[in-house]
Amino acid sequence: MANKAQRVFESIRLNCPESVFRRVTEDIDELSDTLTPAAQKRIIRELLTRLEAECGSDACARVMRPCGYNCLSARIINEGRKKWLQAAGDIPAFLLSLNESGIGGGNMRLENGSIIAEYSRCCCGLVKNGGVPSVYCECSAGWFEKFFSEVFGHPVFVRLRRSILAGAHECTFQIDIT
Repeated sequence: MANKAQRVFESIRLNCPESVFRRVTEDIDELSDTLTPAAQKRIIRELLTRLEAECGSDACARVMRPCGYNCLSARIINEGRKKWLQAAGDIPAFLLSLNESGIGGGNMRLENGSIIAEYSRCCCGLVKNGGVPSVYCECSAGWFEKFFSEVFGHPVFVRLRRSILAGAHECTFQIDIT
């Protein structure tokens, strides 16, 4: 399985024009499977900083969302599907079941027809102490997008409302499910 730095590198390759990929990844050639978390963080910070300077934050978001898709395991999707079937279409009961098992951070609620997911600390071990651009949080938005799209069987839209890496006290995601 690829480490996080490798996933970001590959996502840039897949989601950006080749000329952008070459400029952004120039001189980054230490992507072994044995990179330490500190080395991965340094590489990701460099890649995202270069990409944002080259193309802007929207391009970074287009790169990071697929990284979140790849962080989500089939086991978690299957567990979510089981919980959705057990809840028999009752979204508050479904969210309570997810929260009790810690899926999605363990703090989700229904608000005005959208699912709101919040957590007060970074769930990604790589960024617990900061050190990467806040656009890295689009990875979590991608995680939620894929999880709920797979569980509900239709696309959902996820918006990052607040981020700890951007200076907020919590990360907040709005998942529009209809």
